[in-house]
Amino acid sequence: MLSRKGETGIPFSTYRVLIYSHTGNLRRSSLVSSCKYFVAIIQVIVSFCKLWNEKQEVKFLGLINISIQGDIVVWCFILLIFTSNNLILIFVTGGTGLVGSRLLYVLLKRGKEVHALARKESNTAYVKKVFSYYSDQASELFDRIIWHEGDVTQPDSLLMEMEGMEEVYHTAAFVSFQPSDKQKIFAVNHRGTENVLNAALENKVRKFCHVSSVAALGHSVDGSPINEESEWDFELDKSDYAVSKFLAEMEVNRAIEEGLSAVIVNPVVILGSGFWSRGSSSFFRHVYKGMKYYTEGTNGYVDVRDVVDIMLHLMDNNCFNERFVLSSQCISYKEILMQIADNLKVKPPNKRVTSSMLNLAWRLESLKSTLTGKQPKITRKSAKSAEENLIYSNRKVLDQLNYSFVPVNDTIKFIGDIFLKDKA
Repeated sequence: MLSRKGETGIPFSTYRVLIYSHTGNLRRSSLVSSCKYFVAIIQVIVSFCKLWNEKQEVKFLGLINISIQGDIVVWCFILLIFTSNNLILIFVTGGTGLVGSRLLYVLLKRGKEVHALARKESNTAYVKKVFSYYSDQASELFDRIIWHEGDVTQPDSLLMEMEGMEEVYHTAAFVSFQPSDKQKIFAVNHRGTENVLNAALENKVRKFCHVSSVAALGHSVDGSPINEESEWDFELDKSDYAVSKFLAEMEVNRAIEEGLSAVIVNPVVILGSGFWSRGSSSFFRHVYKGMKYYTEGTNGYVDVRDVVDIMLHLMDNNCFNERFVLSSQCISYKEILMQIADNLKVKPPNKRVTSSMLNLAWRLESLKSTLTGKQPKITRKSAKSAEENLIYSNRKVLDQLNYSFVPVNDTIKFIGDIFLKDKA
């Protein structure tokens, strides 16, 4: 995998100041991961002094020739650009996922320098495909990503790759209800988060955003909507995924106590474009192919665009040491599937799956898995989840951030249109 840390050629779109002598030799300060701002500024000043003595001309952004003996205001302006927010180094884990790819897109559109962690086997090219859903400049934006080959389960590589970063968005996670995946679930979600946090602390990262899940929240004891204050109860029958995300949040709280400025977001089911074969996006593929069955459960849904926008708002406004439930609406599985079918112009699911049918199904799948060695299509935990009625409160985001979520039906229409274009 290509890692472009330390390259000498940087596009103008990153808004760096490029200082060339009349001979064409590059004289910009190197703002790679290992550099700090004060070092960069000192290097620039030294370069200015050398140029002053040589009485040369420099080229600003490769466009305008400016005499080194010109007004000092010009140099102040150049230094101002060097210390602008666009030069903040941002590190993203899980950049090839649903949230991570959207986050990379928005950060790049803002003109940020973005470093993304990806495993060796990750298909980074798919990120460009996701970019194309939002912009006709997908290739140009994608080419500005600085990829780092690594894994959240490898603490040594994280420590090195995160050197010099000032903001970290931790979106990497592993979602599974398979009992055979238990070790990986905890390795990625719990220990992986611990590793990322330790690297952030060691490298003195200024801001940290952790993407958790509502699975890490407690349950309601009186039927009221679940919120940020709902108390966790280890006595309840929680999935391995839920426990791993709860433990990951405990690691974030530990890092906060050690001095890290961090915020946690707890999204419900995230809806976004692409990734049609996995996660919530697979709803569109299954319904399009003629999904017949639905369950009676209820859950919350949120647009991936809202998730990313709120993450950025929280980081920009230093809303640390808190967590926020991200949910647009809570609706039944039947309703969400009906809306998808309506937008895709296909027949909606019309057969209700009862509790007894679910219980029989997961037991048969478990037996089949034992005999064949293949993973079951449904497990006891996923069957339980399919008929739970989970209602989440978004009041904190509405009141504290004054934010308006995209309605779920608008999200489904947006994603449905993209799905149909992909299938055309």
